[in-house]
Amino acid sequence: MGDTATLPQHDPDQQKRSADLAVAQARYAISYDIVPGIPMVAQVPEEATPSKEWTLRTLIPLKNILANVVANRCIEEEHNIESAFEKQVAKGLTFSSLIKGFGAGIEQVGELLDHLGEDASHSLMKKVLRGQHITGHHDATARSPWMSPLTPHGRPKSIQCYDDLYREVERPPVMELWQDDNWFAQMRVAGQNPMLIKGIDALPAKFPVTEGHYSVNAEAGDTLAAALKEGRLFLLDYELIGDTVEDNTNPILGERKYTPAPIALFAVPPTGGSLRPVAIQVGQDPANFSISIPADGWAWQKAKTAVQVADANYHELVCHLGQTHLIMEAAALATKRNLSVRHPLYKLLMPHFEGTLAINNSAAHSMLAPGGVIDLSFGGTLESMIRLAGRAVSEYDFHAAMPPADFARRKIGPEGRLVDYPYRDDALRLWDAIGDWARSYVDYYYRSDADVAADDELGAWSRTLSSPLSEGGIGGFTPITNHADLRKALAMIMFTASAQHAAVNFTQWADMSYSPALAGALWAEWKEGDATEQDWLDLLPPLQFGELQAEFLSLLGGVHHTHLGEYKSNSFPYSDMITEPEIVEGALAVFQARLKEIEIQITRENRDLVTRSAPYVYLLPSKVPASINI
Repeated sequence: MGDTATLPQHDPDQQKRSADLAVAQARYAISYDIVPGIPMVAQVPEEATPSKEWTLRTLIPLKNILANVVANRCIEEEHNIESAFEKQVAKGLTFSSLIKGFGAGIEQVGELLDHLGEDASHSLMKKVLRGQHITGHHDATARSPWMSPLTPHGRPKSIQCYDDLYREVERPPVMELWQDDNWFAQMRVAGQNPMLIKGIDALPAKFPVTEGHYSVNAEAGDTLAAALKEGRLFLLDYELIGDTVEDNTNPILGERKYTPAPIALFAVPPTGGSLRPVAIQVGQDPANFSISIPADGWAWQKAKTAVQVADANYHELVCHLGQTHLIMEAAALATKRNLSVRHPLYKLLMPHFEGTLAINNSAAHSMLAPGGVIDLSFGGTLESMIRLAGRAVSEYDFHAAMPPADFARRKIGPEGRLVDYPYRDDALRLWDAIGDWARSYVDYYYRSDADVAADDELGAWSRTLSSPLSEGGIGGFTPITNHADLRKALAMIMFTASAQHAAVNFTQWADMSYSPALAGALWAEWKEGDATEQDWLDLLPPLQFGELQAEFLSLLGGVHHTHLGEYKSNSFPYSDMITEPEIVEGALAVFQARLKEIEIQITRENRDLVTRSAPYVYLLPSKVPASINI
């Protein structure tokens, strides 16, 4: 990418530029059949496949996953792992030499990976996405590997059964917290899905919480009416899950799985502080579902589990897959197909798309395939789960999803009563920094609104993204006619590809990989009334799917590749994409310094815990990749 960045109206070689774009449009042809109705690249070109550095980074969690599979079966590696390469990785032999090579320099890494085979890590990852790393079988729906006495299987006799599945993969912190009500509330503002909770000034008629319900977990003298009036009540409503997801049968065991659509109420005490849970109704119709409160013992734990199952579905299919991965797929395709490699915006955006097309393709053909993780572990039919992801994309509003607008719409901004909302506070810091970087970059190349209007490649890019979904667009994206429009659009794309994805992706190991804390389905039909610990255990997944969850999410939450604020190509020698000295030494240096300041601010707040009840690390700039690549 050594070409000087040039706007098309200033490029003397218009003919070559147009010819190159025609080639790119052919190479990045769009299909609407991979995930029905969603624009995706028909075939991932070689230059968009994972870099060697990414391949190396994925070996760390993959090595641990394979070692965990072996340890859980207590048999020799060669009985479970097919290729010689995989056996070496599981034993840690080749892996140690790879890590040594990584420390020695990128040239040696390239040589090592060339020796092993370019797609070794990618192939292993696809097996994890399909669950084949556990079955050892290319048909993930085959019964025999799952029913083998060597495979952990069957219903848990106690929580210890799930704990024992973590032999070589790291144990997540949630193992010590899953029963704690404060942790349950904290997940709404600092967990896997901090995107759904909203402030309310009236209770929905379908959720008849009373003063009696509220008083059980309230401070002395506090009332439901006062909390409503003072803006201290907050709601989760999984109506979208109930409207979209259809219950399913596990394709291996033939057991029925269920996906609830609960409603949950939380409150901030009148004296301030963090959210507290108030009440849960496990379905949308109060005629069929009673209200549970924290004093209800195991019935309350069951209700919390129902919320966590619904949240897992909403997280994975809506705010993770749908509204980061697939939205950025459309942005990446529009960029590849409409902006020349010489365009300044191409050079700005492509590092934010590194690996996105490839990882989305892997997910579509593995995770979302029959017998893949979604089919095996989540409650809905595969068709309804894909439909849920499709709704997440089709109902997305680009401008309404911008952090300040989103927090205002949900009545949960920093000016309100909810002080302990780490995701919001850290997201706004990064949003402001990214917005200032976008402003400086745009101002350097576009001296006036007339320059924006004269850029025909930008015009084509804008028209594509503001088109209907069926034509490669993004919902709510509006045509770009001036500086302000362009700055906001670029900021939102960069924020979504980096910070937003980091917030919903890297929580998966810490908060989602332990089945007693969160699972993709209820494995028994919901029953109202009093409950015992066994009634609650009956809702949890069989152990083979607990193992799959632990290993799969340790992979998704364990690969940090690229860094926000770095602009490199994805192929050796990983050259700089942005080279203009005025930008590198000016606006980019300012942006990078700003990220370091934010790192210090967040680290201080995580240490002092004045406004937050627990550290929140997912939006530390040093932990935020530039792109969606896992």
